[in-house]
Amino acid sequence: MEDLKVIIFFYMIQSLLMILTGLKFFSVKYKTKNVLVPVFVFGLVIWLVRKLYIYFQIPLGTHTLVLLVLFCVILRIFFRLNITYILGIAFLDFSLVMLGGGLTVYFYKIFNVQPEFVLDHAWMHILMGQVENIFLIILLLILELFNISIFKIMRKIEENR
Repeated sequence: MEDLKVIIFFYMIQSLLMILTGLKFFSVKYKTKNVLVPVFVFGLVIWLVRKLYIYFQIPLGTHTLVLLVLFCVILRIFFRLNITYILGIAFLDFSLVMLGGGLTVYFYKIFNVQPEFVLDHAWMHILMGQVENIFLIILLLILELFNISIFKIMRKIEENR
């Protein structure tokens, strides 16, 4: 039951934020219904990779690289994007998630919380996961509110030369 909470309220939300932020930033047109399956698949992939790493007692450092590759594969399969878009989306999203991960470490130190405690309590794990997602949330809100994308930014830079 604890795993289900974490899958739904952390991994699925993170997957949704990553996919929407990347697509929006690169002006990729999509229909909401076409996003749901890749969100579900990548959310499960995050959970599965983390479980396999724990089961086989592999240190969690390299799981990010594994997830990065699988995220690229999922973007290719479901959105049929070219490699430039796929890599741009993946590196943008994973950079923001890693920045958020650094922020969670900062929260651990401020509140003197051990990572094991967070992982053993589903709602605490979910809360820290949302802290990890904060930069994805901020960027997605900026993209939505100001209707900007990388191409609009580049066009403005070119106009100002």
